[in-house]
Amino acid sequence: MSEWFAANDIKVLHHYLPSDKTAKKDYRLAKNTDGPLMRLYRNSANELLLIQGINAYNSLKVLSPNKKVPCFVINNNITELEWCFTFLRSCFKEKVYFMVNYEYIMYALEKTNENVKKMAEEINCRERYPKVYR
Repeated sequence: MSEWFAANDIKVLHHYLPSDKTAKKDYRLAKNTDGPLMRLYRNSANELLLIQGINAYNSLKVLSPNKKVPCFVINNNITELEWCFTFLRSCFKEKVYFMVNYEYIMYALEKTNENVKKMAEEINCRERYPKVYR
């Protein structure tokens, strides 16, 4: 179901945000796609968790954090770690800035007690990839 939300309504774990110049470029690209700009999970606590449209989110957070845009919302009772893994898989598909990957990989490593093998299986990558970030 499509609903309208602002970047400030959406929960993320990363702190990295692009420069104004990069945000403007990325937002222009995101606006030219068909359909909602972001995909979100709505968890059992009614939080909106970003799962796709990472560059669009980052751009909006910089340029206009209260601007409401169409988002595809999926109701899902998911743990924060499961969400983190889903988000990381999206990072790979969307080719986001490496610092966003870094923040989520570090979070996942902390939550899995440095279980690189489990993390690599969950995000469907080689074990050496998460190790690069340690």
